[in-house]
Amino acid sequence: MVNYITKSELEAAINATKAYVASVYSPKTTGYYHSTLEKLWMYSKRSTDSPEKDIPLFYELITRTPAYERPETSWLRIQARALLMLIDVINGQEPQREYYYKRYIYNGIFFNELEIYRDWRISNCMSEQTLRKEIRIITNFLLFLEEKGIKCLSCVNGENLLEFLQSIDPCYSDQWIRSHAYTVRKFLSCPDLSLTFDFDITPLLSGFRHNKNTRLESYYSVDEIKAVMNAVERDTPWGKTIYVMMLLACVYGLRVSDIRGLLISSIHWKNRTISLYQVKTKRFVELPLIDEVAFAILDYMKNVRPESDDPHVFLRHLAPHIPYSTKDNYGPKVSHYFRKAGVNTTGKHHGLHAMRHSLATNLLAENTATNEIAAILGHSTVKSTKAYIWSDIKHLRLAALEVPSYGK
Repeated sequence: MVNYITKSELEAAINATKAYVASVYSPKTTGYYHSTLEKLWMYSKRSTDSPEKDIPLFYELITRTPAYERPETSWLRIQARALLMLIDVINGQEPQREYYYKRYIYNGIFFNELEIYRDWRISNCMSEQTLRKEIRIITNFLLFLEEKGIKCLSCVNGENLLEFLQSIDPCYSDQWIRSHAYTVRKFLSCPDLSLTFDFDITPLLSGFRHNKNTRLESYYSVDEIKAVMNAVERDTPWGKTIYVMMLLACVYGLRVSDIRGLLISSIHWKNRTISLYQVKTKRFVELPLIDEVAFAILDYMKNVRPESDDPHVFLRHLAPHIPYSTKDNYGPKVSHYFRKAGVNTTGKHHGLHAMRHSLATNLLAENTATNEIAAILGHSTVKSTKAYIWSDIKHLRLAALEVPSYGK
């Protein structure tokens, strides 16, 4: 991954990477990355090899994995990331916010088939985030086939598919396993790939249908949502930021992508509305700007948001002050407030999307028509809405929930 460089060039690249890290990450995270880079420099100074050989050897030493493969623990992945950012700097590229390890950079015997599928999905306007998830799953499937000695897709049979699904770590949910089955089924159903099969693929795939309605979507009562919102420390910059995001999720049911992409121009103070085109469905929605949300947005805009000409509402607190990307994960941050509030999350999701689910379920319990819930959530079809509210209807009716006016 690195061509020949001198020791002095490595030192300069390390210093440049350290400067980049300090401009983007918190002091604590910066310290982690700097420590790894300094250890590499000490290692390389003592080494008699050239730096392009030192880097992969040091990667294996410090992460305990083959060069550029995915380490086992989050701490080891932090150290790996420091080295991958350095490699980008050496190669004249901007460091990425997320890296795909060697396992996910597929160049095996099914490379052409994977590229055909990728092009097909792109032609169908598939979002980058969804495609990235699918490619990861398919890559695992193709590597599994190679390990089994299968060298052509026409040799795949139902037993192979079942064995692949059974090989998935049992700690993952049934939903995750069904997602794998659904994605592999979609890959093998790709029109261009189907032409390479010597048999009718339909019977092979019929037993691997993906049913989103087989599990209860995560939702929380109004009192639980209130407790979570009240657990947010609104006297800190991050607290003010995540509070607004959580309000947008639980009051309006906005998706994370819509919250992240919200524009200042979407907030109409005079008309007291928020209007936007949803990222996922491209549908236009207009929402009433209630006082609780308006005050929270004003508090964030006045006291937290960096000064910038960028049109997005939410910007990173640390330089460079740019919008959040699809690679940013709010889940752990939101989960912290569920735990702090003492809300039982056993067997449930507990992030921003769970708050969106809660709004849908609460509306159903108020006897709101499904088509009205679909309009509020911005679903393109009622079928999508039913996936949110598929559950024990009797239990929901007993809940007596309402859309809350969240107190401070």
